[in-house]
Amino acid sequence: MKNKIKIDVEPIGKRIFLDGPENTLDAIRETNIGIKSVCAGKGKCGKCRIILLDKSRNAPNEREQKILTGDEIQH
Repeated sequence: MKNKIKIDVEPIGKRIFLDGPENTLDAIRETNIGIKSVCAGKGKCGKCRIILLDKSRNAPNEREQKILTGDEIQH
């Protein structure tokens, strides 16, 4: 599974793998995992949280900086 992106869906303990970057909500839904999306995946409500373990990949964008606390960004 070289260069795949691993996503652990918590708290249900499911794991999925992506071949490359894509909309995470869509990827999770395609595996038939029921997940609520208040803003329909537009990234406006701030209810979803994704923790990047490889922090060198992406810095928080402007929208994420408005929604997330400093502690959440550091985590």
